[in-house]
Formats: sequence, C-alpha cells, structure tokens
Amino acid sequence: MLVDVALPDDVLREQLRDLLLGRFHPAPPSLQSHVVDTLERAQEEREEERASTESTSEAGVGAIRSLMNRAVDTVRGDGSRRSVIGGLAVLLVLGAGTAGAFYLFSSASAPSASNSIVDLSADRADRVELSLETDTPSRASAYARHSFDRRVAVPEIDAASLQGAGRLSLRSGTDVPAFLYTDDETGSQIVALAFNYALVDRLGNQATLAPNRRTKLTANETLLSEQRGDRAILLWRQRDDILVVVAPGLRADALRTRIRP
Repeated sequence: MLVDVALPDDVLREQLRDLLLGRFHPAPPSLQSHVVDTLERAQEEREEERASTESTSEAGVGAIRSLMNRAVDTVRGDGSRRSVIGGLAVLLVLGAGTAGAFYLFSSASAPSASNSIVDLSADRADRVELSLETDTPSRASAYARHSFDRRVAVPEIDAASLQGAGRLSLRSGTDVPAFLYTDDETGSQIVALAFNYALVDRLGNQATLAPNRRTKLTANETLLSEQRGDRAILLWRQRDDILVVVAPGLRADALRTRIRP
C-alpha cells in the first residue's frame, strides 16, 4: 500500500512523536480507554468488511491488519496523548487510502453501459425537436439533405399525418434526422428516426446493433418489430439507412401493416 511504501511505520511514529512531543500532556485514563475501544471496534468492522469483499487482495488485508494492530498496541503501550493521536492519525490515513483504493478499483472494473438502437429510440423519441413544419414528404426529405447531407426517403404511414422534420440531439453532440407524424385515430405522436450504418458505428455503446439484427437488416426481407411497454417499434433498412419508428399507444403487429417503406 501507499503508506508502506512512502512512509514506513517506524518513521511515521517517530515523526508523530517529534511533532506532538511537548505540546500535549498525558491523556486521562478515561480518554485512553475510550480511544482503545474505538480502535478495537474499528478494527473488527474493517475485518468484517474485508471478509465480505472478494476484490481485496491477501497482501492488502495483511497490511491493513498489521497497521491497525500496531496503532492499537501503540495506544495501549504508551498512555500519552501523543500516542493516542498518533494511533488515530494512522487509522485516518489508512481509512482514506483504503476508501480511495476501493473507489478506483470499482470505477476501473465497472463495465460501460450500452444501449441498443431500439433502446435509444424508445427512450428518446419524445425528445425530438421539430425544426420544419410541413406535411409534404419532399420538403421533409429536403430538410434532411440540407441539414445532415443525407438523402433519406420519408416513410409513409397509413392513417398518420406528416407534421414535419427535426432532429434528436444526443449527449455525444450527434444529431439524428427525424420525421414526426400524428396518428389520425389516437392523436399521439409517431416518430421516425433515420440512422445509418456509419452513424451507428460512430455512436458505439449509445446505439448498438446486435449481430442478429444487423443480419436481418442486411437481408432486408421484412420489417423488424418490437414491443416496449405501450410503444410499438419497427425498423428496416433503406440502402445504408436504418429507419426506426416509435409509436406510443400502438401494437407492433398493427403498426407493421401501416408502414410503407
């Protein structure tokens, strides 16, 4: 550990004694007894935590136990207040170092979370910003071409009216072209997001595409559908584009019959 390498125990005790020598009088027996009890309880709690933590190495456990035992022995062997404070200082340094080590270990070992393209679309569809109001597919397509340098065919959805085009802004600073519709029967908003393979690869863990789903999209034989709660989700491929439609309040099977890629 850092304490063992940077500051050996005997040097630490010597420095603490020199620093506190002459500044404090011997501690009263009641304080000494209280500190000893506190140190012993802390030692027991540390040992229980170490026993239940699989990530703690055997060498680290031995070093912690050794330092804590020395701190308690120091207080018991010398009743002066400087020894009490010295023991507490060792425990404080030890506790801070142990907490830092556990934090660094857990941060380094925690895997980064990932979302599929379906997860991202389902979770963020209601955050699409409308930039152009139009009921004309050609104008909506022109918006995508001018704003994203993308030629995207606007999907046709039966019994749904095109409201316009916009974008979905992601945390990475990337924007995804989007087309917004209103369901003629329910009045709910339907969103079509226009990804492509290059964009999906660039987004990485934000919008993954599972190998089996990628294979089905490559075959381009049918619309892929999923149901996420009350949201119907359909996706399909057009050339290098991947269109994802999110429709709240609808069933995926019913929505499939209304999509005309």
